[in-house]
Amino acid sequence: MITSDDFTSIINMASEVLPFCKKFSDSAIVFMYATFPAKAREELNPEHLIYACSQRMLDPDPPKEPSLHLALLRYLYRLENGSANIDWGLKPSLQERMQRPDVFHRDARTLAELDPAQAQARAAEEIRLAGGGDRHSSNRPEAQVFRAPRPGEQQAVAQADGLAQFAGW
Repeated sequence: MITSDDFTSIINMASEVLPFCKKFSDSAIVFMYATFPAKAREELNPEHLIYACSQRMLDPDPPKEPSLHLALLRYLYRLENGSANIDWGLKPSLQERMQRPDVFHRDARTLAELDPAQAQARAAEEIRLAGGGDRHSSNRPEAQVFRAPRPGEQQAVAQADGLAQFAGW
C-alpha cells in the first residue's frame, strides 16, 4: 500500500531528478494523491513507484502525459492504447523486471503481453519489414528477401532443413 507520505516523498524525488519535470507544490501533491487510482494505491508499494521512476528516467521516449503520477503507472500496469489500464492488472513480468531496475524494459507491448491476434499481426509485420518488401511487392518472388534466423530459431531451421532433405523435398 502506498501512503500519502510515501507518495509525497517519491513524487518530490522524481520531480527533482527527472529532466523537464517541474517541482510540485504541497497542494499539488495532495491533489495528485487524491486522483491517484485507489486500486493502484492498494495494490502498489513504494518499491513499485521507485521502479517506475527509474524506468521513466531510462525511457528514451517518455510518455507525453501531463501528469507524472499517472504516467508512472504505464511502467507497472498492462497497457491499453499506450496508457495504463489498472483493471487489466500489473504486467505479468513485473517482478522479473523489477530485479533489473537499471535496465530499461520496453513499454510491454511485447508479443507475450499482446493478445494472440495482435501478436500474430505484429510478428507478420516484423517479418515483412525485415524482408524489405511492402504490401504490394511481398508476393513477388524477386521482391522477397528473407531475414537470417534469430539465435533461437537457428536450431528449428536446421531441423526443418534436415526433415526436408529426408523427405526428398
